[in-house]
Amino acid sequence: MNTRIERQSPAGFNLTPEQVQRRDHWPVALVYAHEGPGPWLVDLSHCPKWDFQSSGLAQLKPWELAVPERPGNCTLDGRGVLLSRLNGTQALAWHVGGSVCAPPQLPEGTDVTDAAVLLGLVGPHLFNILEKLSALDFFSPGRPVPFLVQGPVSHVPCKIVSFSNRPTEQDALLISCARGYAHDMVHAVLEAGREFGLRPAGERAWVGWVDHFMQHKGS
Repeated sequence: MNTRIERQSPAGFNLTPEQVQRRDHWPVALVYAHEGPGPWLVDLSHCPKWDFQSSGLAQLKPWELAVPERPGNCTLDGRGVLLSRLNGTQALAWHVGGSVCAPPQLPEGTDVTDAAVLLGLVGPHLFNILEKLSALDFFSPGRPVPFLVQGPVSHVPCKIVSFSNRPTEQDALLISCARGYAHDMVHAVLEAGREFGLRPAGERAWVGWVDHFMQHKGS
C-alpha cells in the first residue's frame, strides 16, 4: 500500500502561501502575499533540529563541526547549520539554510524536529518586540554573535538565538519552544509586533537574511 506521509507545522499562520516547496514531506511556505518590507515572522518548524547529549561533547563533530566550547556560544556555517552549546553535556543543531540536510550519523544525537516549533524573526524593531514578551537580556556589547539564551518568552520556556548584540535595522532572532505552545507563541509574537508592522513571511525572507549574514560575517 502506498501511504503518503504529510508533516504539518504546529505554528500555522492561517494564510495560503503564494509559493510552496515540498521538502522531506513538509509543505514549506516560501512566499506569502503582501509580506511588506518587514519585520517578518517566519515559520521554520520544518527545519531539521537535533539534540546532542554526551559527556564528551568536545569530541563530537556533527556535520564535521566542532561544538562551541562555552555554553551560550553558537556557530553558523555556510550550509546553514547552526550549532549551539547549551551546557556541559548538551548541544543543539538546527539546519536553517533552506535546503535538505542529511542526518548526522552520531548515536549521541536525537531528532527533535517534530517535537519543537522554530520561529524566525527578521528585520528592524525585533528587540522592541521581544521586550514586550520577555525580561531576558540580549544586549551584551562585545559578545560574539550568534549567541543562545534560555528562558521564558511569554511565560513559555524557550531557546532564543540572537544574531546581533545591539539593535540594528536588519536584526534576526530564532525562538524555539515545545510544539504544544506553537499556536499561542505565534499569536503572542504577532500581537507584540503589530505596532511595528510585523507580518508573516515565507522561508525566503529568512534564507535571504542568512545569506546576507554569512557574506558579511566578520566584517
